[in-house]
Amino acid sequence: SSIDKHFSGSFGSAEEQIKIGLHEAVSSVFMKVSDWFRVPQTGFISASVKELCEIILYDLNRSRPVEYEGEALENKYTGISVHRLYDCLAVLLQNALTHGEEGKPVVVNVTARKSEGNEIFDVVLVEVTSTVAPALYENSKQRIERAISAIEHGTDMVTEGYTGIKKVKFITQKSEGQHTVAYTANIEAKSLMLSFSLHSEIMLEDPVGVRDEQIIAC
Repeated sequence: SSIDKHFSGSFGSAEEQIKIGLHEAVSSVFMKVSDWFRVPQTGFISASVKELCEIILYDLNRSRPVEYEGEALENKYTGISVHRLYDCLAVLLQNALTHGEEGKPVVVNVTARKSEGNEIFDVVLVEVTSTVAPALYENSKQRIERAISAIEHGTDMVTEGYTGIKKVKFITQKSEGQHTVAYTANIEAKSLMLSFSLHSEIMLEDPVGVRDEQIIAC
């Protein structure tokens, strides 16, 4: 392997431990990634918001602390809902980690209510809160305000593609009929909370058991 190639020759016990550690770390990554791509026979993919957050954080390779709250954090959802949740979460988490103050935790709060007239759907509300350095707070606040209030045209998605908050607005608008992105600013605490809500299909138990709960990378 490439690791063995770079560690060829005679080494002491410390170097040998490093080599063993690298092998174990690489094996762990491959096992995790292979699990994400293991699609159940039903064709459905299920995941909780917390599981999706952990995949996103792993992909971003960020070491910042993340705290989880809310009674719907472990609720399992399935189908296209998982992809929509993933894409929206990825934007909000990356925004919070990029612009939040170092050493301050990002807080993810997840709540849900039953969809009216459709028992297989929840309306999931996700709130991501970060603390911003005082010197950067006003600029961050204004940037979010501009992104939320901006008016996009359908051709924009085709010609330039959407990223950031525009992408979340587009996804939620297509799902809900109008975008559900909102923000709350706490000037005293220097915190900013971005949120979105989506109708999400609840993972139901199959007659012979629960569907495979492996997650596919989106």
